[in-house]
Amino acid sequence: MLEWPHFVVGQEIIHCMGQVRNESPNSTGASHSVNQVIPTYSDFLLVNMLWQIDQTDPLSQMYGFFKIPHDNDKVFLEGWEWNDLRNNFRSWPSGPIRIAGAEPLFHVVGTMDPSDAVEAQYAQRVDGLPLDLTAIPTAWR
Repeated sequence: MLEWPHFVVGQEIIHCMGQVRNESPNSTGASHSVNQVIPTYSDFLLVNMLWQIDQTDPLSQMYGFFKIPHDNDKVFLEGWEWNDLRNNFRSWPSGPIRIAGAEPLFHVVGTMDPSDAVEAQYAQRVDGLPLDLTAIPTAWR
């Protein structure tokens, strides 16, 4: 059975958020990056903050093709795409969105480790919970 690497799911989610835009210096013009290996200065390696190591030969999350199996720990967004996504997120409306007649019914608290294993630490059905929903960008409505 073929297990699709995490970067495939990540790439598709990031495509749904509008990347790679044609304005990006990394763009192929077809929503992918021209760089398989992210270019870095020789003395300034990319820092993998999850594993707290300097990463040699980091691979672009948005490159159009990778061999499978693949080392998921070496896949990152390039700087332009990272910053563009961050700017887009910051431009979204903030604050709670209230939907008349709707209320959250389930509350889960848990953790996710570096291997993406999820452990629920607490889960409960709660009626009438005053939970603020995540804002949806106007363009997505």
